[in-house]
Amino acid sequence: KTLILKIEQKQTEHETLLNNRSTDDYRREQELLNEKLLLEQKIESYEAERQHLEDGKACPLCGSEHHPFAEGNIPPSNATKLRIQQINDLLLKVEKVENEKRKIEIELQNKNNVLSNANAELKIILVEIDNFNSNLKDKNTERDDIKTAYENQLNVLKTNLEKYTFENGSNWLEVR
Repeated sequence: KTLILKIEQKQTEHETLLNNRSTDDYRREQELLNEKLLLEQKIESYEAERQHLEDGKACPLCGSEHHPFAEGNIPPSNATKLRIQQINDLLLKVEKVENEKRKIEIELQNKNNVLSNANAELKIILVEIDNFNSNLKDKNTERDDIKTAYENQLNVLKTNLEKYTFENGSNWLEVR
């Protein structure tokens, strides 16, 4: 029961960590954030070129006259990096909980196997005890039959001795 409770606790911990999402959802989000981070870093790398942009003049790279990523308009990549790190940490915790749960499940399975083997051995021992008891009963019956036969034979001998003594009028011990 303790192992089952531990498994249930790990399952609850797992579900709490994932917050009603799957690990695949988090991995997809992580991939998308990594792509977004690369794009943000690429945008940041154009900083030198942005220094020369002027509103109303065409960009030499794309031809646009609006420059949303010019000074002050650059989206920070720190938020993306932070979210990627949070997801990495979360996935590591989830993996740890899953591994702990698997270890407990293996331990439970091993203990169930030991219990099953012990039950099988117990059944064999109980059959052996039944066989022993049956053999003992047979031997007791056989002993009782031998005792009865012995007592009957003894009674026959006593009767014959009394008959012999009565007919011969003497004690057979005296004859000897």
